[in-house]
Amino acid sequence: MDNFLSVKNLVVYILTSAHEGKHYGMAATWVTPASLRLDEVRFTVALSKFNDSTAAIRATKKFLLQILPNNEARTAFRMGVLHSNEGGKFEDEAFTETDSGHRRLNHAIASNEAQVISELETEDRFILYCRMSPIKNTSNLEPLTHQCLFNQLSDSELAQLDQKFKQNSAQDAGLKDA
Repeated sequence: MDNFLSVKNLVVYILTSAHEGKHYGMAATWVTPASLRLDEVRFTVALSKFNDSTAAIRATKKFLLQILPNNEARTAFRMGVLHSNEGGKFEDEAFTETDSGHRRLNHAIASNEAQVISELETEDRFILYCRMSPIKNTSNLEPLTHQCLFNQLSDSELAQLDQKFKQNSAQDAGLKDA
């Protein structure tokens, strides 16, 4: 039986932001609904403390939440593995810049501007409580899940992802030892 708390069926969420003339993109650790309001979506999002994208989102209190179709594993991989300072996150990506300066990926099946209401700092993550207008999938495509992402990656990409997880675990352990 699968682990009840397994992430494999969770949707992969991509967040893009802009701050001080730079553009950022990242995969969220997780996103979950936090209210039952129909007129305004409230949700929480967990972000790594070690990511420049997180710093930009915390500084501006705004970001663009995006959902990719299930055939966009490479984009999710690039957003989740590459560090913001390495560049290349938006390389070969078709995007439209929003009025607020965020990059909306043209192949996203859903996206919306979100505003941070408050945040909680944990040992290894920032948990942001956010709001936005309802978000709808306007295509007939299924969203990219973690399981779908892992199934589409090459052995080399899986090794890079594993290395990133190990790096994050080492950073997390350093926080606990401090």
